[in-house]
Amino acid sequence: MNLAAIGAHLVGGALLVTANKGRVQGQQGVASTSALKTALTVAALGATAYSRKLGQTAMDAGDPPVAGATEPASSTPPQVAEAQNRLKILQWAIPALTAGVVVLSARMGEQQRPAEVARGVLARLNPAA
Repeated sequence: MNLAAIGAHLVGGALLVTANKGRVQGQQGVASTSALKTALTVAALGATAYSRKLGQTAMDAGDPPVAGATEPASSTPPQVAEAQNRLKILQWAIPALTAGVVVLSARMGEQQRPAEVARGVLARLNPAA
């Protein structure tokens, strides 16, 4: 299901960029916001995939002694402890990256308001203003 959701997100994003190609090219700020949102999306997907890999490392170890899901015990095997330490970071990084995507999506929605479109196009035509 996750793979289907990721695919739908990527296809939807590509369709939106295609549908808004003129605005992306003509309205100042839209291309940079789109590029930043794309970068955050890629980073979030990469962090999620890496988290899955680290989780699999911990699962493959069987039932090692641990203090918690992301807290190794002193007797936790080094490979599992390292995976847990990295998962501890990712458990905060993934929501932060996703929040960045949500904020940029809201910003992009605001950029579609007629006054913002006019301001962005005028700024593109006359950068000195």
